[in-house]
Amino acid sequence: METQPLRPLLLLSILLLLSPFFATTFAAETGKPLITKTCNRTYYPDDCVKALESDPRSSNADMPTLARISMEVSSSKVKKGYPEVREWTLKASDYLTWAMYSACTANYNQSIADMNMGLQLFDGKEYKDALSKVVAVNSAVVTCNNFNLAPISQLNGALIALTNNTGTILSLLF
Repeated sequence: METQPLRPLLLLSILLLLSPFFATTFAAETGKPLITKTCNRTYYPDDCVKALESDPRSSNADMPTLARISMEVSSSKVKKGYPEVREWTLKASDYLTWAMYSACTANYNQSIADMNMGLQLFDGKEYKDALSKVVAVNSAVVTCNNFNLAPISQLNGALIALTNNTGTILSLLF
C-alpha cells in the first residue's frame, strides 16, 4: 500500500526526465517531417496536415510556428463561420430553431474573441493560457454541434477537428 502514492510521483519524474528528449526531437526538425510527426499525434491527422500545409510558412516551420499556424487557421475558420451561423439564425422559421441558432451565433461570436485573445497569449509565450482559449472555442462549437442543426454541422465538425488538433499541437510546446 505504501507504494501507491509513489507511483504518480515516479511517473511524473519519468515524464520530466523524458521531456528534454521530446523537446529536442521536435526542435531538431522543421517542415514536412515535423508536420507529419506532429499531426500523427493528433486525433485528426489528415485534417491537421491539410491545415498546416495550407500556409506556406509551414514548409520550414519549427514547432512554435506550426502551433501559431494552427491557431491562425482555427481563428480564420471561426471568423468565416460566424456570418454563416448568423444568417441561419435570421432564416429560422420557428422559435426553438431560432433559439438554437442564436446560441450558436453567441458561441461563435465569443469564439472569435477567444481566438484573438489566444493568439495574443501565444505571442506572449503563454502557451497554457492560449490552450485554455482554444479549449473554450472547442467547447463552444461542440455545444453548438449538439443542437444537430444540419446546415452548420459540416462547419461545426471542421472546427471541432481544427481546434482539437490545435490544442494537441499547443500542448506539445510545454
